[in-house]
Amino acid sequence: MSKIILKTNDPGKTASILFEVLETEEKRLQYSLSLAKKRLKKFEKKYNVSSDLNNPSESSE
Repeated sequence: MSKIILKTNDPGKTASILFEVLETEEKRLQYSLSLAKKRLKKFEKKYNVSSDLNNPSESSE
């Protein structure tokens, strides 16, 4: 696990920077997940398979 150590005289500014960084990372993760789901859906359609563990006979939504 990575560790970030910040030493500053202005903790308010540091908090806002960290908040922005975490928001950006959240958006990046959401985009990556969305892209993976699109690719999976395309694969499932092409090969007529489902990755849905609850109902394997139907393709996932």
